[in-house]
Amino acid sequence: MKRRFKSIKNRIMFFFIGVAVFQIAAMALFAVFHLRPSLTKMYEEHLEKFTESAFWEINSAKMKIENYTVNMIGDSDIQEFLRSADYSSQNYVPSMTAEMRNRILSYTDYDSAIRSIYLIDNYGRMYSNLSHNAVSGYLESKEDLKGRKDASAVWFTDFNDSSIVVYRIVNNNTTDLTQKIGAVCMVIDKSLFVDRIGQFLLEDTQNYRLESADGNFRLSSVGDGDTLSDKKYIISSRDNGIWTLKTWIDKNEAYASIYLIFKILSLELMVLLVISVCMVIYLSGRITKPISDIRNAMKQVGKGNMHSEVPVSGEDEIGQLAETMNRMSKKIGELVEKIRREETNQRLLELKAMQYQINPHFLYNTLDSISMFARKNHDVQSEELVIALSDFFRISLSHGQEFVTLEKEAEYAVCYLEIQNIRFPDQITWNVSVDEKLKDIKIMKFILQPLVENSIYHGIRDAGRKGHIQISAYQECDGLVLCVEDDGTGMLPEELNELMKELESEEIREKDIHEGGFGLKNVHQRLKLMYGEKSGLQIESEWEEGTRIKIFIPLRCKSGEKV
Repeated sequence: MKRRFKSIKNRIMFFFIGVAVFQIAAMALFAVFHLRPSLTKMYEEHLEKFTESAFWEINSAKMKIENYTVNMIGDSDIQEFLRSADYSSQNYVPSMTAEMRNRILSYTDYDSAIRSIYLIDNYGRMYSNLSHNAVSGYLESKEDLKGRKDASAVWFTDFNDSSIVVYRIVNNNTTDLTQKIGAVCMVIDKSLFVDRIGQFLLEDTQNYRLESADGNFRLSSVGDGDTLSDKKYIISSRDNGIWTLKTWIDKNEAYASIYLIFKILSLELMVLLVISVCMVIYLSGRITKPISDIRNAMKQVGKGNMHSEVPVSGEDEIGQLAETMNRMSKKIGELVEKIRREETNQRLLELKAMQYQINPHFLYNTLDSISMFARKNHDVQSEELVIALSDFFRISLSHGQEFVTLEKEAEYAVCYLEIQNIRFPDQITWNVSVDEKLKDIKIMKFILQPLVENSIYHGIRDAGRKGHIQISAYQECDGLVLCVEDDGTGMLPEELNELMKELESEEIREKDIHEGGFGLKNVHQRLKLMYGEKSGLQIESEWEEGTRIKIFIPLRCKSGEKV
């Protein structure tokens, strides 16, 4: 029995059968004990979201209409008209000009829900470009409006089945803000609110009721005789102290789908069990075969056969695993070959370094002797050349240290420039700009001189004229920037691209070694090795304009230590 369960195929098959049986049992218990309360909770959450969204839309529409009335109240022409009507006698009715009629009509264009607008003076006379008998009679029936002093809007829904009336008094905003000079009345289409509520309804069986605290406004999807009970309905409401929105759904209608769900779940789970058994038997064989192939291929890679490949049987997870395995073995082979090549290059460099070793004290003494002979012979130029060369070697050796201060590295580049200036008099000028705060920062040595040498031999000398070299160092963001710029011949775009490709090449050629190993490529590779991929050389060049080479050194190298 234990032997059978060691097989992945059998384990997968029994696992899926167990999962299917567990699902049937779990779903049965879930349906009996949790489906009904969960469904209730779901409806409650949906009703809450509906009520919140619908109530926000309703209040937005309400505020929009009330803002229209505020605009009308503040309209100087309407203020002037109502003041003149207020100052006239009760028997004299001021006539509306065409301009005033157009002004009132323009406010109806603000929103398609506004059916009509009426102005009312303190004598109860109504002004509009439409018939106002029905509205006039309706407002006369509202006794509480006659002595109203509150400037807020009043909403009524009992005007007719399709309209809402908005009434708001108008005070004199010129001389006395408490003096009532009339009122403004709007007739609004009920669809302004009914449509906004309807777009959020979850289903046809959901109902709603929107009413105001003063009882004048009431919109409902059912009759007013229904009494809402938490036992019979799932209810949600929102109230801002002025309007209240209630939405509800009958629990019997909400639970009607439970019994159908019970039947569907039972049937689906039985079918799932049968399909699962059949599919597991088939899929387990499809899964275990590629896994066995991967296992065998990994054994071959472990023995050193990096060319071993796994057959890719498809694009599923197993196929992707096989492709990953093939890429991994190929990458390992490439890395092994790269390590071998780097070890060969390292041995070659060590051999050349041993060949080029010179006793520094012998070199200094020899140069000092040459300097003395030149001084005795009054050969000033030779003496200056030897002194500059002696300083050049002394700084370059730096007692065997790999890192020097930025100040020393700049001095090393200047010594080189002085030697070249003696060799090629009046052909080179230079300037060094280094921030005093940066001079004590330690950096890798031999990174500026190769850049200066490149500017002289491939920029200024090729130009056939006097040239200038600018050496600068400054801090930028989280790193140190070293820049060497010349005004020589520059490079064409294809030459610059070829140079950048050569810098990124890892191959060390015999030509690079014979040139001393401190060329642009050497500097580029050493920077990346010490400071990470963000470092290295950044080269900008324009033909007949010059070349700028930048070095970015992070304040912390890739090992995390401070530069």
